[in-house]
Amino acid sequence: MKKVFKFLILSIIEIVITGFVLYLSYYIRFLGAIPENHLAAFYTVVLLFSFSFWFFMLIFGVYVSDRLLDIHIFRKILISGLFHLIISFVIILFCNMYSTENILLSRWVFIIYLFLLVFFILIFRTFAGSFADLLMKSTQSLPGLLIFTHQVFDKAESKKLKGFFKDRYILKLAGIDSCFGIDSVLRDGEHLLNIIERYKIKTILFLKPVDLKEIMSAINNTPGLDLNFWLDPEYINLVSNGYKLLPVEGFPFFKIITHPIYGINALIKRLFDIFISLILIVFSLPLFLIIPILIKIDSKGSTLFKQIRLGLNGTPFKILKFRSMFEDAEEETGPKWADKDDARITRIGKFLRRFSLDELPQLLLVLFGRLSMIGPRPERPYFVEQRPAYKGIRLLVKPGLTGLAQINGRYDLSLEERLSFDLFYINNYSIWLDIEIFFKTIFIILFQKGAR
Repeated sequence: MKKVFKFLILSIIEIVITGFVLYLSYYIRFLGAIPENHLAAFYTVVLLFSFSFWFFMLIFGVYVSDRLLDIHIFRKILISGLFHLIISFVIILFCNMYSTENILLSRWVFIIYLFLLVFFILIFRTFAGSFADLLMKSTQSLPGLLIFTHQVFDKAESKKLKGFFKDRYILKLAGIDSCFGIDSVLRDGEHLLNIIERYKIKTILFLKPVDLKEIMSAINNTPGLDLNFWLDPEYINLVSNGYKLLPVEGFPFFKIITHPIYGINALIKRLFDIFISLILIVFSLPLFLIIPILIKIDSKGSTLFKQIRLGLNGTPFKILKFRSMFEDAEEETGPKWADKDDARITRIGKFLRRFSLDELPQLLLVLFGRLSMIGPRPERPYFVEQRPAYKGIRLLVKPGLTGLAQINGRYDLSLEERLSFDLFYINNYSIWLDIEIFFKTIFIILFQKGAR
């Protein structure tokens, strides 16, 4: 909730700043005497400039970081400013081509505007960050940081730790007794959730020696609490195959990413899913009527196929497809992936699979939020249990209807190759990657590459 509130406040203020800067640019360009026709142009384009700049900052991830300003955010702000100026300029030119009333353009206004915009946004974020730090100190509302360790600290190590987190966190210990001013709070038999609530813990740090079971237990027992999990760099090999790791800004630790697609990125991805699934459902309505009839004519059994798969965080759910195999096809073979020329597939099923039409009912699952349009394919519990590598970061994102593996060979890939594509997607997610995969999927479906 705090992150949503922070995003809304920053968005409103920076949209207002953008409009103010545009007016100031006109004012400077015309030395305070803005001609009426240019003032009319300002009123016409101010909303376009304000919201396009905000949109590009949203797209480039300016609002995702916990920090208000650093070198990476500065670079994203500058890129957002350039992109929104180019797009706004193109839109204005397009309007001037097809409108009876032209919007006056002043190159000097645009140049002044870009420099002032970046300057004012940087000034605002610098002072806002300083104010937030002062407010935290004055209200004594420092968050708690719980250190999991099994090594007793000496005086020098304790002093070093307290120096790292001075004026940023209140330190607590778990796993060892209190030492040199750092209190131990987690006793045997007491639940971790009670400690988190009592001491307002926001971050859990795992220091040497690190125990993998302890890490997994802490992560799995605190779902939905928006905690940060930090790890001693010496032990990143313990979790590197299961989770994404990123350096912690300002501290010599790595952050364990338990929600690889989160915050604004998750919102944009969800809006993309709703938009695309609605369009595809509307255009596919005739097929929803025709395909069940063809299935009934071709073979006995239900027109729909349901099966348990693992979704976000390993939560089981039922997928829904048009049936493409004979009823009870796995009674003799047991669970197995489809093979080339699989005898279990019906005649109409071969056609449906060739063009992925059997997947159409899953658009409903995308619309209702159980699946995403793009992501790792949802696997059956049986296959996940057989391959422990599928249990890590792959289950920390919502599974998708299509993904990188599907546009790079589908069933022709080995299991290791599929997993590699899934991990690449998770670690390099962007809305642009989703759009690219979506259009490549359409190409793959039309040319039937790897379909079974």
